[in-house]
Amino acid sequence: VADAYPLAGIVPAPVWSTLEHKALRDAAEAGDAVLDKLRKDPEGMTPRYVIERLARPLPSDKEARKQLLRGLCYLTYLVRFSRTAGPIDPPRAGKAASSEHPVAKKLNIPPPAWEQLLRDFTEEGVGGFPDAQPVAGRRRLTPPRKDKLCLHTLALALHLTGGSLPCAALAADLKLTEEKTTFYLRQLGCVLQKRAGSKEKLAQLKLPLTFPKLARGGGQRP
Repeated sequence: VADAYPLAGIVPAPVWSTLEHKALRDAAEAGDAVLDKLRKDPEGMTPRYVIERLARPLPSDKEARKQLLRGLCYLTYLVRFSRTAGPIDPPRAGKAASSEHPVAKKLNIPPPAWEQLLRDFTEEGVGGFPDAQPVAGRRRLTPPRKDKLCLHTLALALHLTGGSLPCAALAADLKLTEEKTTFYLRQLGCVLQKRAGSKEKLAQLKLPLTFPKLARGGGQRP
């Protein structure tokens, strides 16, 4: 999987080094008492995919455990960022450059990750929205950038799982249908399989990577 989707291509190294995973480690060690609270959180700040992974044993190797937890931490930020709606205005004049952005504060995304997500997954000055106003520095999570964000999230999940992922694993967290999630996974080079004795579809990354051909004529994708 690392050959197809290297971690550095999914999470920039300067951001990776800042990811604080202690809260996730503590939640995993605490077990059901804490994980159940996360499941019942009305804000849904911790993705269900992350919670269920924390409910399973973590790697015994210290470095592998740290890598997994950091990856789950960044995946959490990706899912939270996917929920941004409407325009994201720049900080007000007079605010210190280092001040936490109010949307980042609401989503509990630390500044290094927030700045990178804002830069890579939003567009500036995009019109065509009912409430669009000519505000300098205003950014939006546009549909093409939302596609990119979903692909990054699923690629990271494939990296963390060794290239195998249930098609529905992140659908609810990303507010997608299983059909749309399956479409993204195909675009990443996965083939679909069915688990024995189950209706659950499993996406398996196939190497060397081959990608589905896009239909001509601009037909609408799922």
